[in-house]
Amino acid sequence: MNDSLFLFATVAGTDIAMPTHELEAVVRLGEIVPIARTAPQVRGLAALRSRVLTIIDVRTLVTGELTEMGTSPLAIVAEVEGHTYGLLIDTVSDICPVEGGILPVRGRVRAAWEPYADGMILYEERLHLAVSIPDFIRQPALAAAA
Repeated sequence: MNDSLFLFATVAGTDIAMPTHELEAVVRLGEIVPIARTAPQVRGLAALRSRVLTIIDVRTLVTGELTEMGTSPLAIVAEVEGHTYGLLIDTVSDICPVEGGILPVRGRVRAAWEPYADGMILYEERLHLAVSIPDFIRQPALAAAA
């Protein structure tokens, strides 16, 4: 099996890994303009290189808590089904190949992460939850926001 390239990040204290072919970039965002009457995880719109991103708060999806925005929040940029999104994350630690790819889920995964868990990835002697960007977007409330 060929090694696959993954991005390693943290959201709400959970180590996650996602395949890099699903993302375009990791960026610091400028101003995020709120959108009225949307689900709490839809934080608003942001401009990036002449494109408009719908900003999704991954922390809110999995914990119900809003991410503290600070002055320039960190986001993963991805196109899903023709729409461009920015997914707010806490940190990025690395992008690198992973030998063996995604392993089956071992042990219990917190209930909030279960809809997003594709498996586990062992990296630097720690297990990371393998997730897929489209799974965060395809939630019913988010699909309506697109």
